[in-house]
Amino acid sequence: MRKHWPAILGVLAVIWFVLPASAADSEDILKLASKLKDKDIATRRSAATDLAGMGKEARPAVAALSEALADKDLFVRRFSAKALGNLGADAKSAVPALAKAMKDEDKEVVEAVGVALGRIGKAAVPTLIENLKASDPLLKLAAAKALVEIGPDGKEAVPALVDAFKSRSSASPGNNPRTRNNSLKKAAAEALGNIGPDASSALPALKEASEDRQLGRDRELRQAIQTAMRKIEKSKS
Repeated sequence: MRKHWPAILGVLAVIWFVLPASAADSEDILKLASKLKDKDIATRRSAATDLAGMGKEARPAVAALSEALADKDLFVRRFSAKALGNLGADAKSAVPALAKAMKDEDKEVVEAVGVALGRIGKAAVPTLIENLKASDPLLKLAAAKALVEIGPDGKEAVPALVDAFKSRSSASPGNNPRTRNNSLKKAAAEALGNIGPDASSALPALKEASEDRQLGRDRELRQAIQTAMRKIEKSKS
């Protein structure tokens, strides 16, 4: 037994050093997260940027980042959303705050929030379904793109995705309505394809669109539709 003592002591030493370091790291992150409430905009921006670059290590900051989604500065809001997205499913408690942030007036913030919801996964699906039904084409598009990322776990969104795919949404002033509508159709098709066999109810709409000559002029959309059909049909066989 005595001959094993050096090895045992070595393991204990590693544990002794690692545990305090982990606690210190958590405390440091919480300290950094507290700066998201600082009165100085530059300080808040720096904190949001640093947390966004930490990836999974920023877990202790979820609550603070959720609150920062309502910051008056769009830079802070956008990078807070990015930080939550980098946490993936570990940020699922932030879904209610992200759902509110989807209504942000800034396009870049909405897009960052959509990406975050997509990375969080299944817990975000109800919120994404709600946004697929919105009248704002930007919300629809962000939600569809998020569901592309979620894949099979987004099966509950199939009816809403089909409706979005078939819709003739209006575009924002200055944008080409056909381009905006086709972007939504493309994202919806990709999301349906990634869902797989549970999206079989979408096949009639996809097939009808594949035979539409006008839609066929959009090469990327045509490819997205064909790929989605292959994925769904292959999964069924």
